[in-house]
Amino acid sequence: MKPINDDDIRWLMEHPLEARALLLGDFCLFIRVFHFYMMRDQFILMPFHVELAKKLVAYVMGKNEKQNLYIGLSPRAGKSQLVIYFNAFAFGANPYSNFIYTSYSGDLCVKHSKKIRDIVESDLFRKIFGIRIDPSTSAANLWKIQGGGEFRSVPMGGAITGFGAGTFEDHFGGAILVDDFSEICVFDNHAE
Repeated sequence: MKPINDDDIRWLMEHPLEARALLLGDFCLFIRVFHFYMMRDQFILMPFHVELAKKLVAYVMGKNEKQNLYIGLSPRAGKSQLVIYFNAFAFGANPYSNFIYTSYSGDLCVKHSKKIRDIVESDLFRKIFGIRIDPSTSAANLWKIQGGGEFRSVPMGGAITGFGAGTFEDHFGGAILVDDFSEICVFDNHAE
C-alpha cells in the first residue's frame, strides 16, 4: 500500500467530486488520508483494522445485519481512533446523522469530540464534502452540522435528555457510541 503524501492531498482538494466518491467508497483510504492530513503521519492498517472498518462501513451503507456492534480490542490497538474516523466518515456520507458519544471519562469525551470536530472542520473535509459546523454550536461536547445533524459527547452518568442518536429515516442516521471502558464494576450484594 502506497503511503499517502502531500501530492495525494493536493489531488483530492483539486478534484472534490472524485475525492468524495473515492473516500466514501473506501473507508480504509478515508482513514489513511485524514490521518495523514491531520497528524502528518501514516496510519498503519493491521488486518483487524480492515475487518473492523468493513463492519463500520456496513452500518453507514445500510448493509449491517445487526443493530449493535461490540469492539473488544486490547488498549492502544487503535479502536478509538477508528471510531473517530468513523464519525467523520458518517457525517461525510450523511450530514444529517445524529451521534451520542460516551465514555467513562469527561476528558476523553472532550478529547475525542474535538478530534472528530477538527476533521469535519478541516479544509480538506470541507472541500470534499461541503459540510460546515454551525458556529453557534461549536462547543467541545456539542456541535452541529449547518442544516444537518449533531454530535453530543457526554461521560457516563451525564445528561443526554433532549438529545438523540439516529434518525427516523430508512437509511443510516447516526449511532450511540460507548467507548473505552477499561474497568468492569462488580457489585457484591451480600449483607455484611
